[in-house]
Amino acid sequence: MFVVGPTDVDSFDVTDGERVWRYGVPNSASSPVALSDGVVVLTNGGAQALDSAGRTRWFRPGVYGLTAAGGHLVCWGRGQAEVLDSSSTVVTTFTIPEQTLANPHRFLADADGVSLLDSSWSFTRWGRG
Repeated sequence: MFVVGPTDVDSFDVTDGERVWRYGVPNSASSPVALSDGVVVLTNGGAQALDSAGRTRWFRPGVYGLTAAGGHLVCWGRGQAEVLDSSSTVVTTFTIPEQTLANPHRFLADADGVSLLDSSWSFTRWGRG
């Protein structure tokens, strides 16, 4: 089990509740998403994946959102989204509108693809294949 605090990510053993490891994030950590045997968290600089031992598996700069669905993870970045499978392999990428505070977008994901809901309440859909 993973618990994310303001500047730490902790892993706990579900059988006895003992902490297994703690990873200190320099700025902040939020929005944990389980992926394979680890966890992905958002930091001030992007998305960081930690393995089951608390080691950095990968870091993707500029990612500001994460969505998990159907065994896939969508990393929402500046003008682009990447869809990763459970082994962190990029399945596909696609261009998305730039997100601004004045024009926020909402993202939805399911097993067949992802959708973007923009501030005009319009949907754009990206699907597999």
